[in-house]
Amino acid sequence: MLRERGAVTGITSASTIFVNASIAMTVGAGFPMTAIFVSIILLLALVLLGRLEDRVGLHTRVLTFTLAPPAGDSTMITRVHELVEQSQVRALR
Repeated sequence: MLRERGAVTGITSASTIFVNASIAMTVGAGFPMTAIFVSIILLLALVLLGRLEDRVGLHTRVLTFTLAPPAGDSTMITRVHELVEQSQVRALR
């Protein structure tokens, strides 16, 4: 897992590694059918939830913009900030 600009990334990868380790321990404990069943459930969950996430558009996007107003236009940044707020996008100055 990585924390980048206030957003956590890689949590699916980290949890998948954890579940794979659990599956390996299940096989080692002598329960191969249980491991196969859990592997199928994991694969279905990753595929189906990934498609649902793509369809619904749940991906978080962090964008950074730098505004450089033309000389003498001190109100441009304020106007842009107002437009961003009107579109209900979280903006930080």
